[in-house]
Parts: sequence; C-alpha cells; structure tokens
Amino acid sequence: MAPARNLSLSYSTFVIALLWPAATLAASIASPESCPVTNNHCTCLFKGPFYSLRCNSMREMTDFKAVLPSIGENAAVLELDSVHLDFLPLNDLSNSSLHTLIVGNSSFQRLHNSSGMHQPAVNLHHLSLENVTFHEKVQWKQFSNLTNLQVLFVYNTSVQNVIPANFSQYVSKHLVSLTVTESNITRIERNSLELLTNLTALRISYNNLRTFARDVLPQTSKLEQLRLE
Repeated sequence: MAPARNLSLSYSTFVIALLWPAATLAASIASPESCPVTNNHCTCLFKGPFYSLRCNSMREMTDFKAVLPSIGENAAVLELDSVHLDFLPLNDLSNSSLHTLIVGNSSFQRLHNSSGMHQPAVNLHHLSLENVTFHEKVQWKQFSNLTNLQVLFVYNTSVQNVIPANFSQYVSKHLVSLTVTESNITRIERNSLELLTNLTALRISYNNLRTFARDVLPQTSKLEQLRLE
C-alpha cells in the first residue's frame, strides 16, 4: 500500500466551499457550540452552521452505528480514517443529509454488507476513497446506488482494474469529476464513459494503463481536464 497522504482536510474544506455560498462562509466564524456527536472516536470541525465529522480507529460496527443518530442536518462531511470493518457502511447513510464521505487509510472485507445488486440509494454527492483495502476487490457496478454522485475520487484502493464498456451505466450520470489514481487500472474499454455527458474532469493516472481510445468519451464531451500520466 502506498504511503498515506493527508488529503482529507484540504478536500473536505474544498467541498464545503462548493456546497455553500461564499458570502455565507465568509460571514461565518467557528461555532462555539459543542460537537453534537458524543463518541470517543469522533470530533467535529465547524464552519458557521455546518460541520464536518471526523471519526477514526473504529473496529466494531457498533461504534459506527452509535454515531449515526447524532448526525444532524447540518453535517456536511463525514471523514473515516483508520477504520477496519467487515464492510463500508454506505447503506447506513441512505437517510442521511451528508453530502460527502471521505474514507482513508482503512480496510474492509467488502464494500457492501450483502452481495445483492439492489442496494438502497445513498444521496452522497462526493465519495473519496484514499488508501483503502477491500479484501474482496470492489466492482464498479457496486457504485450503482450512488445515483446523485458528482465527484468520485479513488486513490490507491482495491477496485476492479478494468473500466468496462458498461461503466457509465453503473455510476451516476451526474458525475462531473472522476479520479482513479494508483489503483492498478490496466484497461479502459471503448465507450466506457459515453453516458457521462456532464464529466468535466477525468484523471486516470499512475496506473498501468498503456492506451486510451478516442471513443472512450461521449461524443458531446464537456471535458476540460484530462490527465493520463
């Protein structure tokens, strides 16, 4: 596994800046109120009325579930670091107002708690997986319940090493940014991104990719940034 990178702080700050108007953020100061989550594993970072929640060193699913009831509607970002569980509890966020989930330096047996394709929809807009080991390699079709996802960031994570022709049928059509780096991607099949007409940034770098066909992208592409180094 590659060395851990401290990406979460800057990434979550950037996400919060996108989610709420600049004037609101500029006028706000760090809230003096206490973190609404009373859990030894978690801390809060406030930005005006909104906050991000950082949890680490969880090894029991009961620890994670204990946090859920305390996550209020003003929670914007959930960061999980050094978490080691049987599965990533995405489905437990299906009724949450969270916009962003960042998982780093963690390991799971699998992505979902069941192998079925019909997972409950999760209303995340941003998902970041950084230095995450899945002992059962994640298949791209397992992201199909993230129907409103706009940003997918994957760094040094155990995912399927081929981006298949039906990739854009599995992931959210709202994607504007897709990053898959240092994750041993070996091939991107033709027409794999053809339905991602809102995509403006694509980074598939530091993998084992040797070719990139022109017809990978949609014909009416809005792509502004492409990195394949």
